Amino acid sequence: MPGQHDDGYAPGGPATPPPGATPVPPPGVTPAYPTSTPPYPVSTPPYVTSTPPYPVSTPPYPASTPPYPTPTLPYPMSGPPGGGGPYQGPAGPQLTGGFPATAVMPRAKPPGWLVITLVAAIVVAVAGVGTLAWSRFWGGGGVNDRDVAFIPFQQIGSLPGPGSNYGRVFTTVTGDRAYVAHTREDDKLEIRAVQASTARELWRAETSIAAPNWEQVASVSVGVAALSDGYSSSTPEQLVVFNTDGREIWTYPVRSEDQIFFLGDAVVVVDRFANQLVGLRAADGVQTWRHDNPATSSGRKTTAVYPVNSYERFTGPGDFSAVPFAPRSDDHRVVQVGADRSVRIIDAATGAVAASRPNVADPTDKVAVLDGTLYVAAEDSRSGYRAVAHDLATLGEPKVLHTAVDPAARVEELIACGPERVCLLETVRYDVKTATVLVLGGEKPVHWAVPGAKQLSAAGEHVFVNHTGSPYTTKVYALDGRTVLDAQGSAVRLNGRSMLLFANSPSASLGDESVAGVNLADGVQTPLGLLRGVRLSSCSWNTELIVCAGDKSFVFHRFAAAD
Repeated sequence: MPGQHDDGYAPGGPATPPPGATPVPPPGVTPAYPTSTPPYPVSTPPYVTSTPPYPVSTPPYPASTPPYPTPTLPYPMSGPPGGGGPYQGPAGPQLTGGFPATAVMPRAKPPGWLVITLVAAIVVAVAGVGTLAWSRFWGGGGVNDRDVAFIPFQQIGSLPGPGSNYGRVFTTVTGDRAYVAHTREDDKLEIRAVQASTARELWRAETSIAAPNWEQVASVSVGVAALSDGYSSSTPEQLVVFNTDGREIWTYPVRSEDQIFFLGDAVVVVDRFANQLVGLRAADGVQTWRHDNPATSSGRKTTAVYPVNSYERFTGPGDFSAVPFAPRSDDHRVVQVGADRSVRIIDAATGAVAASRPNVADPTDKVAVLDGTLYVAAEDSRSGYRAVAHDLATLGEPKVLHTAVDPAARVEELIACGPERVCLLETVRYDVKTATVLVLGGEKPVHWAVPGAKQLSAAGEHVFVNHTGSPYTTKVYALDGRTVLDAQGSAVRLNGRSMLLFANSPSASLGDESVAGVNLADGVQTPLGLLRGVRLSSCSWNTELIVCAGDKSFVFHRFAAAD
């Protein structure tokens, strides 16, 4: 987690430019031409896991034949398969599309990780494509709060992929726009934009730079971004940004410890090498402001930074760690927790500090930010922990939500899990066998045991836990502790009321994956059929369709009736 790495980086950097100062590009930025209005963000975090612990079961009926012909591409293509994965909280070497977006591919390097977090949600018109139908998948008439109308898999189409000698492969879906990407033999990354509902290629592009490995690809506020792998905290990685027409518009050097937040027209970089926050314009990468991290009396400048989330984040499609592919938020603020226990609210576009308060939290404390409220669960070795809520508008005196009864109680995780609700995963002395969920924010805390749980995720007003091990299982609970689903397999969120349940844990190995749809009102499973010959960890989805990388192609399947 951010704030846990105090690596003795050289402090400081130039002070924040005075009002009216002319922005200048930071070293290494390659600004280009302006871009069109952005679409909204998505996370595509890749990761690889071991082979599933048990074979895929066969559904009661096979996937049906596609209802229409597979579209023909204007020219042949090649490239490779793999990627899609997890992320919780603002830390990790990953490119994500939400907040603490999406996921990480394990690699042989120190545990400090890069995060790229994407949070703008903007309806856009794309040249030659027309207006993207975001509203079909996001809001507009409560689409995120209704049961998905599941149907057996129908193959929409496919795009030729890289073949068996692949390096890395990525997919991501935002509304009706999908991006698929793969590394090439020349170490460049090839990216294709696709109309998801027809599997029709819209454009393809390649990065101007080559890298021995590519880490992630994600939809961002101005188009799509790719992140190369620097292999160590001292080796710069490259962030490469394309606009919605497929033109590379800027690059930026980052290190494995850094975080990057795309917030509408602004980008915030948590530069852990220089111990500072840097503000960039999303359209061209030009630097517009900079702040040094708050420091302790001894000069320590570790920090944790969080975007301001909205409840809507938890009512749309999320990846294998429930990180939203396309979070909606028009709040462009970030919350910075300093090493001196101070907290400040910063406007991402201007760098202005809207509010600040001393002695609120440590960078290692558990923090969640939701709909104008800052939640903090601060641990104390003598008394356990205390969970409080601060109004972001004023950062005034906190409201105490809960104080640990057992001084040995510890907080494993704190997540937003409903309107004005947070869910806390508590253990006694970090023993997962004692794990308990507490729902805070109501008239009184609600709690129930979840032995073995290591991570919580939210789906609207539900909490779910994917239990690793053999067999891999998923349990979903309502906020009153009632069990809604207890099944073998790995579940992912479609919206606040519906999920997909895969028979296996996500893996980069090729296999036939059995899938069911689940509506949380009754927990009933609807068999959808088989995804044949896919790498499950590469898959991405919206509320109607799924795209996965196979051995030689990217395949699109529909699993719900179109609105």
